Amino acid sequence: MAAEEEEEKRIFVDPVDGKEFTTRALAKKYMQKQGHKGAAIVDRVKEKPKTGKIIMAGKMGTTTRRMTKKRKKMNRAFYLFNQYMLDGDERPQALTKVSEGLKEPKKKIIAWLETMKGEKKKFTPKGEGKEKEEEEKEVTDLVKPRMLSMWVRLFPEDAELIKPHLEKEMEIQINPYNQNTILKYINTQESIIDYWMFHYDFTSIELENSDILHILGQVALTNNYKVWDTAELKIWGLEDISDEGWLLINKDNTLSLSASVIMGRLGEAVPDNLACVAGTFVDDSKSLTSIDSEHFQFASEEDDFYNIYGQRVSGAATYKPKPKPKFVKYPIYIMTEFGFGTNRLINYEIYE
Repeated sequence: MAAEEEEEKRIFVDPVDGKEFTTRALAKKYMQKQGHKGAAIVDRVKEKPKTGKIIMAGKMGTTTRRMTKKRKKMNRAFYLFNQYMLDGDERPQALTKVSEGLKEPKKKIIAWLETMKGEKKKFTPKGEGKEKEEEEKEVTDLVKPRMLSMWVRLFPEDAELIKPHLEKEMEIQINPYNQNTILKYINTQESIIDYWMFHYDFTSIELENSDILHILGQVALTNNYKVWDTAELKIWGLEDISDEGWLLINKDNTLSLSASVIMGRLGEAVPDNLACVAGTFVDDSKSLTSIDSEHFQFASEEDDFYNIYGQRVSGAATYKPKPKPKFVKYPIYIMTEFGFGTNRLINYEIYE
């Protein structure tokens, strides 16, 4: 009997953990929930047409189709390479990082990337033109580093040190309200700024409320803002502005506030106060920078004692309930077109 003709079926793969989905919408929803960055990878697998019989495998009846380990590694390589390029790495540097991360020769990584690039150019069946355009746009957005404006505040004397070395897209601004010195640059120039800070031995300063308003006046009013912790690279949602002018975070990192809303509410706060983010920063992270004794429930033993007969008696174990998370504040010391950067190693209380 002639072999049954195989047909191609598309699946959408989370590039971080390799989980497969039948639609792009399901993949995006899952990635958003997990906090995975990047775009879903579109893969094509061959399967036999349905014959009325269900092929079962295992007691749960799952299908026998699974991605091979090699394909998962290829998808992972494709995701990591484009993510490094998005972060501003040059191609050789990105290839080296992928090679070291996956423990595969650089030549093999290059071959995988070329293979997947070729697959993207395959003929698109009729009716898939719109989705094909979306795929190509996602790939283009990944490969091309995204240019984002960034702002930090400097002491005037430190700004004078770097002034002769400023490159294109860099600009020293003066906040007209308080004469604070603000350095504007783009994200691909971060390594240059870091070098200057090391070479000239200086660092950025915490921003004031009026500095936030000055910077927001340079971005699109529809830009949505969130909060990120530069020490842990964790993203937090932004849900409201308090009467005091505090930017209130939320564990749900899908929440955000537009630049126009922030400007309207922050405009009523004390302009000379240091800007800050506030809330209960509780997460499941194992990082030493965020975990302390307040995040744990622990048992303590009472000291042993002796009764009147000289017999040793052990004390009963007592349990302390897990304390409620504290409402804390952290200063803002960096901004982009879409986010406020803080560092949870620095508590706002030291300035109060």
